[in-house]
Amino acid sequence: MKIDGEIMAEKEEINSEHSYWNIIFDGEDPGPSDDFALEFMDCSFLVGEPLLKNEYLEDLISLVKKNEQYNIIGNIKKIHDDLGEDQTDKNIYALLGIMNNGLRIGFLLGNVIDGDINYWHVAALWPEEFALNVMDDQEIFKNALMAFVEKPDEWSRVDLIIPISKKNQPTMMNI
Repeated sequence: MKIDGEIMAEKEEINSEHSYWNIIFDGEDPGPSDDFALEFMDCSFLVGEPLLKNEYLEDLISLVKKNEQYNIIGNIKKIHDDLGEDQTDKNIYALLGIMNNGLRIGFLLGNVIDGDINYWHVAALWPEEFALNVMDDQEIFKNALMAFVEKPDEWSRVDLIIPISKKNQPTMMNI
């Protein structure tokens, strides 16, 4: 059995090996008193470039319109990348879900436009336990990502969370 000091040392070792994105979300009340942050583990360890076609987000938005457990929420206040740089002004969204069995997983998606082609890059994963499982078996990554669009009945809640600065933009619904 591990004691607290050994658990903390193990967590520090994991943290030193990986980099994290820090996302600050706006709480329900005005002001910073109930804001909260999530750390997404950078997923540069994935084999290949994890890119999604724009249709993936279009499918998610379609599911928001059809399923009450799917939501688009504008409450990302700050985004700091794995180097600590502010990326809040970029098209970076958090996709968070709670499966019917209580499992929570999330992806940080960044928009990449290459000429006429519009892609979404998977930049980071949440929570850390999920990211570590993906590191051991990358099939988990693909299955989880596809479950958001292919198996809506397996989710009790799915949130596509966008920066506050983008929530009133009409283009959000026309990704």
